[in-house]
Amino acid sequence: TGSDFQIQKALVKVTGEAGEHKLAVNMKYKEHGKYLVSLRSLTGIEAARFYIADDTILVNDRVNKKVYHGSTKYLTEKYGISAEYLPLIFGDLVIEKPESDYVNCSENESRIIEKSEDNDIIYTLNCSTGKVKYVTAKNAISGKGFNINFNKFAKGDNISYYRNIEIKDELKLNRHAAKRVTQHI
Repeated sequence: TGSDFQIQKALVKVTGEAGEHKLAVNMKYKEHGKYLVSLRSLTGIEAARFYIADDTILVNDRVNKKVYHGSTKYLTEKYGISAEYLPLIFGDLVIEKPESDYVNCSENESRIIEKSEDNDIIYTLNCSTGKVKYVTAKNAISGKGFNINFNKFAKGDNISYYRNIEIKDELKLNRHAAKRVTQHI
């Protein structure tokens, strides 16, 4: 997210208690944290469009013909991580010190722990590519958080990226695991 980019087509699979749903996504990113995301059915019908900036979230629900608006505080309340950490989804490091202050490679991996007043983020870097391969992000106050696993590293047109990104909502996983434990007792 150091410069503008566009993702013309990505497949997103959402798995939950209701089963698995697949959506097509395209996204435009403008430097300094402006996102425009479009979600479509696999047949091409647009379901929703999102605009996210420093302090604003706008959602155009094309199915129900409604527009929702709010602040980026919603992301913090719902997922425990503020909008400034959205670049984590693309494998970016969101750290205060220079990367060289953190990197200490052992067996081609390095762990970086970034703690702030509200958030704890643990990165696992691949030292040969210099890219993040795993991230755990948690809000220190609410305990909400998620894990991101990056696979299929690719390079092209002066940019390196991952072709496969898996995000797991840890709060939902923990609730689901608690339900299974209760059912087996």
